[in-house]
Amino acid sequence: MKEVDNFNEQSRKLNELFDDNGLTGRFDGAHYPIVLEVSMKPKKYEQGKLLDDGSNDETPCDPNAKVVWIFKECELSMKVEGGTFTISKELRTKIESTLLKMVGYLQQYFYRAVIEKKLLKPGAFPKMPDYAAEIKEHGSPLEDFEEG
Repeated sequence: MKEVDNFNEQSRKLNELFDDNGLTGRFDGAHYPIVLEVSMKPKKYEQGKLLDDGSNDETPCDPNAKVVWIFKECELSMKVEGGTFTISKELRTKIESTLLKMVGYLQQYFYRAVIEKKLLKPGAFPKMPDYAAEIKEHGSPLEDFEEG
């Protein structure tokens, strides 16, 4: 299915972003709400500075801090847990954009499954307004207008 391939491609891109920026993440799309947790990769053999020269070599992040993105009720929200977690606005935008694409492909997959397997009871599917009746009552369909 194309949705699965597209989802996997976005997942690969997200993992590349994590690898390139020293991050690790956990995506949970099997439950509702959909959640992405991102934290810093643990540094092996980390050694503190021998002398504090006042420089700030790295972006400050607490080792136990994480950013949690939650997709619920058609909205993406974000919260930071466990301390300070700092990433650039550009990286945050890339993560959020990729995450929203993943959510979209996941929703398309589930939509297809629900429709093809007829998993909703008759009448349970949300009904769209009857635009044909509305057009008939209030105006002409778009096809009747000429391009000027």
